[in-house]
Amino acid sequence: MTNWPDDADGDVFRSLQADGCDFSKTYDIDFFVDFEDWPPSEEALAALTAQYDELLIQDEEEEEVPCVVIKLQAKLSYEFVTETQKKLTEIVQPFGGVCMDWGVQI
Repeated sequence: MTNWPDDADGDVFRSLQADGCDFSKTYDIDFFVDFEDWPPSEEALAALTAQYDELLIQDEEEEEVPCVVIKLQAKLSYEFVTETQKKLTEIVQPFGGVCMDWGVQI
């Protein structure tokens, strides 16, 4: 059993563990990038596509809260998730963006 920090990401990892997640496997992990103003600027999207191959724009018609989704394949680890969120936020912060949410299907 792993002891993750007492924060929102740690809570998700505890929930995944309770659901029987195999942390040795590779999963598609979705990172959700939110922007103060929608749609995001072309510059923001260009900054993301310069770093990441696969991104999906979910607009108001598809989701209640529109966002940009970055899908990455990786083994689930607290460090990977938190570092990726930090990196994404650093990329989009100049454009009014932030990455605080992620999800995975196990």
